[in-house]
Amino acid sequence: MRRPARSRFPPSCTTDHLSASPQEKPHERHRRHTAETTADAETLITAARSAAGTAGVPVSVSVLDAGGHLLAFRRDDRAVLISGETSTRKAYTALQLNAATAALEQLGW
Repeated sequence: MRRPARSRFPPSCTTDHLSASPQEKPHERHRRHTAETTADAETLITAARSAAGTAGVPVSVSVLDAGGHLLAFRRDDRAVLISGETSTRKAYTALQLNAATAALEQLGW
């Protein structure tokens, strides 16, 4: 079975660290960042793009509401075109699993 490639993004590129406390489990941190309004979505996009800018990588960022509907999307000019669809599918997967998709690597997916 082929192991997935390591992410090229450092841990600081996730939004899990924005308001996490050490006592929380990863799935609890993820749930805290479910956007309810477009203003929430814009805040998450700004944080993600800032972290990616610090890392020096172009990104596409998708934010979904609790029902899996797209609230906001941004693609950097230098991001590959398919990254838009990939980011939306990754956000949907994280929502359905109630966990960050980085946790899939620990499962060997």
